[in-house]
Amino acid sequence: MFLLWLGPEDLAGIESIADLPQKPSLFFASATMLGKRVQLVPDAIRDITFIAYPYRMPGDEVYISNIVEQWLKYKKIPPANAAISAKVYFLTRVLADTMTSMRGDFYRDFFLDLLDTMVDQTMISLDFPRLSFGPGQRYASKGCYIVTLTRGAQPKVVRESEWIIY
Repeated sequence: MFLLWLGPEDLAGIESIADLPQKPSLFFASATMLGKRVQLVPDAIRDITFIAYPYRMPGDEVYISNIVEQWLKYKKIPPANAAISAKVYFLTRVLADTMTSMRGDFYRDFFLDLLDTMVDQTMISLDFPRLSFGPGQRYASKGCYIVTLTRGAQPKVVRESEWIIY
């Protein structure tokens, strides 16, 4: 088994693993390190490669992108950059909910406590399917799917597991 957390620039020549006499049975990679460019995994090792994929599955983002588009229309904001607009939408939802819950008691520790106890956010982030904070946590996405890739020039991401929280 190989566990490599490499960026896309470090994948050059990695397909030679397939030619080794004692080829590893499993090869694990990180979609975060690949920068969502998991299609860069060479075809020769796709049959043994499993990828930790903390993003929404391709195609699943259509619903939330429609919500963001409607929000932009309602706010009369011209759609320019979909990725940035989706992040701003997420930020405004989280901040609005948290600030409303503060009821005038605006101080940092209370704000962070409310963030820590917020309900999991499943339909407000374009990139991540499940977001939640908790005490002492510095990141909101705490899980991933395990995915594989189909062979060919235009590989498809295939989900091999349910959402795994680590």
